[in-house]
Amino acid sequence: VDMECPGQGRAGSAPDLRDQVPDLIPYLLPGQRVIKVEHPRVAPPPRQDPSALRALMRLTGATRLADIGAHGACLAALARPENEQVEALRLFEGVFGRDSLHMGLVLHDRYPRLLEATLLQFAEIQGVRTNPASEEEPGRIAHWVLEPDNPIAREITALNQWDWPHYGTVDATPMFISGIAMVAGLEPGFLRTPYIDRDGRERTMWQSLAAALAWLEQRLAANAEGLLEFRMQQPRGISNQAWKDTPESYMRADGSYASHRQGIASVEVQAIACDSLLDAAALYRSAAAGPDRKHAGAAALRAADRFTERAERIRRGVLDAFWLQADRGRYFALGTDRDESRAL
Repeated sequence: VDMECPGQGRAGSAPDLRDQVPDLIPYLLPGQRVIKVEHPRVAPPPRQDPSALRALMRLTGATRLADIGAHGACLAALARPENEQVEALRLFEGVFGRDSLHMGLVLHDRYPRLLEATLLQFAEIQGVRTNPASEEEPGRIAHWVLEPDNPIAREITALNQWDWPHYGTVDATPMFISGIAMVAGLEPGFLRTPYIDRDGRERTMWQSLAAALAWLEQRLAANAEGLLEFRMQQPRGISNQAWKDTPESYMRADGSYASHRQGIASVEVQAIACDSLLDAAALYRSAAAGPDRKHAGAAALRAADRFTERAERIRRGVLDAFWLQADRGRYFALGTDRDESRAL
C-alpha cells in the first residue's frame, strides 16, 4: 500500500483504498489517495563500472563530450536501455527547471555550453501570463516541461487538471537569475542573445532576466517578513514547491503537516533567493559601468541597491525566524509556515 501525491503519481485508474486503512486518513493531504502499487520487474544493470560522464552524455543527448549542451537542457532522469519498457521508470524523462538549472550551474566551469543552452530554453518558456491550471505567472520559470500530448502529461492532466508546462516551483526562478549572472559575468554579450517567448515575441536575455527579477521582487514584497514563500494554488497541485517536495517534507514539531494552503518559507529557498539577488546586484553594477552607462547607469545602480537591500532583509529574516535554541541544541528550522488565520 502506498500513498499517491497529487501530480506526482501515474496510477490515475487505481482504486482508492482509504477505507481499508482508516489509521492513515488523518495524515493525508487534501486530494491524496491510498493505492496499491505493483512493483515492476527491473532488469539488473550491466556488469560494468558506473560512469558519471556516460550518464551525463545520455541525459544531455550528447554523443561526445564536446556536444554537452548542444541539444538543450539536461533531462532529470532516463531509464537505462535495458529497462526502457518499464513505464514506471520513465515518469521523469523530462526537463525540470530546478534539476536542469542545478546541473548547468555546477557544471559550468567544465561545460559552459550546457548552462547557456539551459537558460535560453527556459527563457523561451518563461511565464508570460497568469494561469492557475499551470501556476504560470509572468516572469516565473517552469518546473516541469512536457508537451501536452505526451502520455504522462495527458494522464496527469486527466487526474489533476494541469496545463503544461507546469510552473509549480519557487526556487527555479532565482536559480535562473543566478545562472544568467554567472554567464553574463564572463560573457556580457550573452545578455543580448535573442529568443522567441511564449507569445511569439522576440526578446533578449536582458529582458528575460528583468522579468524573472520582477517576479522575485513581487513575491518578496507580498510577504510580511520579506521571505520567499510557496503555496499550492490548485486543489490537486504540488504541495511542496521546493527541492524537498514530498508531502512529508515539511512537518511541525507535533507531527502535523505544515500549512500548504497558507504559505511555507523553506530555509534553503531563502539562501537561493538571497544569492540570486546579490548576483543580480553585482551584474547590474557592472552594467552601470559599461558602455551604456550614460543612459542606464543610474537606473542600474538603483536596481542593484534595491536587490542588495532585499537580500539583506532575507538574511535578517532567516536569522530572526529560523534560528532555534532548543533542548536538543541550536540549529536552523527547516522552514516556517502560517496558521489558518494568517494567510499571505
